[in-house]
Amino acid sequence: MSSRHSRSKADSVPSKSYVWGLAKAETASLLSPTPANTVIMVIGSLEVRLLIRESRTLKDKRQVVRSILERLRNGFNVSATEVDSHQDVKVATLAFAVVGFEIAAVQHTLQQIAEALRKHPVAEYLNGESVVGREVV
Repeated sequence: MSSRHSRSKADSVPSKSYVWGLAKAETASLLSPTPANTVIMVIGSLEVRLLIRESRTLKDKRQVVRSILERLRNGFNVSATEVDSHQDVKVATLAFAVVGFEIAAVQHTLQQIAEALRKHPVAEYLNGESVVGREVV
């Protein structure tokens, strides 16, 4: 039998010590086939800061934040909450979480949420940061 046919699956793992910034052991586990009962999820999060100029009291701010969170939860089927700036009357820091099977779909959903927030008539989008990663369960 030729050496071409006698290679094992371990031979197909890259020999470099780092691939995409991961250690060799981590790379091997990512490239090896997963067992049939393993589920791979893609988890994405988006954290944004909004300026609510017309807000004079915390009650005003809560009303705007509650409206934004409810509309985006229902429209995009995501988890959403206020995570910081609770006592600031003008600034709201919101976080959104999305779970899916494809990285592109999760990224697209987070981009759509950010775009919807940029177009909001009352809250001004200040900045945002999204993170998307894989989780093996």
